[in-house]
Amino acid sequence: MKIDLPRLLLELRARVVQAGGASWPERLFVHGWVAAMARSSRLRLVAPIARLLHRAAARTRIPLPYPFSRWTQFRELPPPVRASFRERWPFDSQGRRR
Repeated sequence: MKIDLPRLLLELRARVVQAGGASWPERLFVHGWVAAMARSSRLRLVAPIARLLHRAAARTRIPLPYPFSRWTQFRELPPPVRASFRERWPFDSQGRRR
């Protein structure tokens, strides 16, 4: 099956623009995501907090706030990981054993 993803993404983006743009919670989430992903030190700081919140949300099944509620309305969150890949990987960025 061939799906023209670039065309599909452009169409979906056009719909968002026609609807007046993304909602403020969605924009806030994206800005936070970009800030966390910009530096590995920020990601190391945020990742344990995100895992803790993920565990709590998965355990309690409390509906998530918008815009996440639309996604979880039909899906369940996957079980949270106990440790990130970096935490489990025995080598640092220079190839030395941690």
